[in-house]
This record gives sequence, C-alpha cells and structure tokens, in this order.
Amino acid sequence: GGKVGPQSGLPLDVQAEVLCVRRDACQPGLGGKGSDALGLAVAIRVAGIDIVLNSVRQQVFSPACFTELGIDLAAKRLVVVKSTQHFRAGFDPLAAATVYCDTPGSLSARIDTIPYRFIRRPIWPLDDLDQASPPPQQETAP
Repeated sequence: GGKVGPQSGLPLDVQAEVLCVRRDACQPGLGGKGSDALGLAVAIRVAGIDIVLNSVRQQVFSPACFTELGIDLAAKRLVVVKSTQHFRAGFDPLAAATVYCDTPGSLSARIDTIPYRFIRRPIWPLDDLDQASPPPQQETAP
C-alpha cells in the first residue's frame, strides 16, 4: 500500500507480530478541530520496530496515530513520521530533536530533481529570477 510511483520501491515481505487492530482509528484534526479518519489501522512489530499501517492515506500530525494503537511514544528512543511539516505542533513537545529525511519521488524536498514536463521557465525557486529576463509584455486594449 501507499505506492505513489516506481520510486516507492517494492513491497516488503516480513515476519510481523500484530500488536493492535483498530477499524475506526482517527487523529485530531489540524488545530485540534474535528478528527481525521485513518480507517483500518494496525500496529505491528518487525525486528523490534513498532510500525503503524493505516488504510486511509493521511499525513501524521498527531501522536494519537500511535497512542490509539497502544504505542507509548514516551518509551521510544526514536519516532519516525511520514509527514512534510504538519507533524511539528503535535510532536515537537515530545521530541528532543527533529531530523528531516528526504526521499526520492514526487514528494521530495529536492524539487530540482523532479522531472517536470509541463513547466514555464523561469520559475522560482528552480531558477534565479534576478538573472531571468522579464516575460514579454502583452498588449492591453485601450
């Protein structure tokens, strides 16, 4: 699951211990408003690593994604979330440090490596706009 492109890699075959299954897992919405469904969610343990899998594609922005499945984040030395930025409000109070990891694919922070096909150049931040020629002026009706 969660495959958005060939750079996601191949599926993994693992021996896992099922820790918890929730059919109605959710996390508080951004800003604490409402809730966002995670769908069917499962906590598994593979080689001593606890992993949460959920059926609804969703960014992680609340510790509830773990705690609703019985995972005690305070007992962990390292917690990894798949999220671009929204996780900070929920996880910063729990973390000694935040480390960003970049991955290949369409959600890479290295936007200069994305193979754009339909893009007008120059465009910031891919190009230095101080060095770019201004676009041609279009005539306007009197």
